[in-house]
Amino acid sequence: MVIKKTEDVVIYFSFIILIGHILGIFMNLYTLVPQYDSLIHFFGGAWIASVIIYLIEKHASFSLSFVSVFFGIMAVSGIVLAVALGWEFMEFILDKIAYVYYRVNLNLQPGIFDTLKDLALG
Repeated sequence: MVIKKTEDVVIYFSFIILIGHILGIFMNLYTLVPQYDSLIHFFGGAWIASVIIYLIEKHASFSLSFVSVFFGIMAVSGIVLAVALGWEFMEFILDKIAYVYYRVNLNLQPGIFDTLKDLALG
């Protein structure tokens, strides 16, 4: 199978993440496989990057040079990091809301090491 367009990459990553997350929940892989969460975070970051690259390819009206490629990589990396940071804040807030209102510990944020690892991978 040959991937010909960035659009195909976006679709493939979407299916990998969706199927991976469903399997992780229903087969308890997040608990049974120690690095499963890291793998899903990595594919999530790759999916975000592929969406950004697809949007740039579709809407950009400039020629590529070394400088624009360098700044493009920096911009994509920054956007992926910003989305990952927002995701980690969402997990933290959900943990706090679930505990305060329902006395349920979701344990989405088990500690600072997990948060930093998630940010580095996704």
